[in-house]
Amino acid sequence: MSNRTTVKVVEDGMRLSVPGLVWRRLLTGVAFAAALATFTAGPAQAATERCFTEQYSDGAQVVPGTDNSHRTRSVARTQAAKTWDDWVWRGRLDRCPSAPGARECQFKISESKSTTAEWNAGFSLNLGNTSSPTKKWYNALANVTAGYGRSTTVTTDYNRTVTVSPGSSVQPVQVVVRRWTRGDYVGGWVRTNRTCGGYPIANTVYEWRGEHRFGTWTANRRVHEFGSFAINGRIT
Repeated sequence: MSNRTTVKVVEDGMRLSVPGLVWRRLLTGVAFAAALATFTAGPAQAATERCFTEQYSDGAQVVPGTDNSHRTRSVARTQAAKTWDDWVWRGRLDRCPSAPGARECQFKISESKSTTAEWNAGFSLNLGNTSSPTKKWYNALANVTAGYGRSTTVTTDYNRTVTVSPGSSVQPVQVVVRRWTRGDYVGGWVRTNRTCGGYPIANTVYEWRGEHRFGTWTANRRVHEFGSFAINGRIT
């Protein structure tokens, strides 16, 4: 069975398919944004390449995959053993007097509260080999990170009488429980040292590597949320 080569060209938003062993074309006028070449090397191995202009790649060593057949994904690699409480809302603080002979106090707390909080607090992204002069690929990577741009809402109906000792305080609070997590990105178009069509400036061949790892991200990710009361600054 002979090897076959199929070349697909992406130009001005249109796709043209040209089968054959050899495909050549001299580009004139406005250079096309990207060209896609698929090479079948045999039944057990296949490689996919694309021809990117410098304007499109922005000079990055790795370009994220954003289409359905070649898509970069984020993977969580490590996380903290323990979670921590992020107090996203604090209500009115009531304090019981501590004068000599003072007795314990009862505070009637009755209110409803809804608070919107980030799903991933403190999100940080290191582009790694996707770095480029304009940081063009930041949003492409951030958007495939689980929880990025999402929010969670904590809704609590407080209706309780709380008794505290003299000198103590009580305060309604809403909490998002978080866990620090770190991950990276998998799958991308990797720059080669080969050139491809383009006039008068040659473009660069990028090869798809589905298991290539690059960049890192960290976030304090939401685990769950709840409403409660804090007595002397400690949740009950």
